[in-house]
Amino acid sequence: MKRYLSLVVILFTVSFFAQQIYSMSYKHQMIDAINRGDYNTASRYLNLVENWNFDPDVVYDWLDVQNALTFVDYISDSYFFKKYLTYIALECDELVDLYYNEGEYEQAIPYAEISVEISKIVFGEKHPDYAASLNNLGLLYAEMGEYSKAESYSLEALRIRKSVLDKNHYAVSLNNLGALYVKMGEYSKAESCFLESLRITKTVHGETHPDYATTLNTLGLMCATMGDNAKAESCFL
Repeated sequence: MKRYLSLVVILFTVSFFAQQIYSMSYKHQMIDAINRGDYNTASRYLNLVENWNFDPDVVYDWLDVQNALTFVDYISDSYFFKKYLTYIALECDELVDLYYNEGEYEQAIPYAEISVEISKIVFGEKHPDYAASLNNLGLLYAEMGEYSKAESYSLEALRIRKSVLDKNHYAVSLNNLGALYVKMGEYSKAESCFLESLRITKTVHGETHPDYATTLNTLGLMCATMGDNAKAESCFL
């Protein structure tokens, strides 16, 4: 009896791992077809995939993002495939953070761009996650000194956050944009951002809130940089 049960367990285990292997094989064949632009073949494998795990160290798990986004429009039921794309986007975000912290901004750009494209197709253009990915890309370009691109992405992120998030998040985004304008030497635009942020923070939290003090301090430092010591002093008092 024990020998029989052991045999059953072994057969079940072998069957389970065989199923995982086949499922991974189907997934990789689907990905290969997508990367080649053969969406008809990819759609056939899509229905056979059971294991949707994403391993960033497995080269075959990575998709050509533009082809993948086209594939989303090609198939009728894209729930699991979109979920797989979010795994890739999350991994890209981690790589962006890693390269950003190491000062390797140019290395981070391709992964930030992938995250933007995936967030756009999975969540839509009015979603906070899409705004966050745009903001991250803007921060990278700002660090690289490509201020025109940084401003474009930051303004788009700000527009989305204004429409879908609360005023507090919008105020934080205004501070980020203001900091960008300071780097660009656009002090008038920066001041407008900081003043609007202060107005919102005062309305929502009051003048004793730490965010209000932080923004006021940032505005004061900018004024001091501009040589407007009287205005800077009024911010610090």
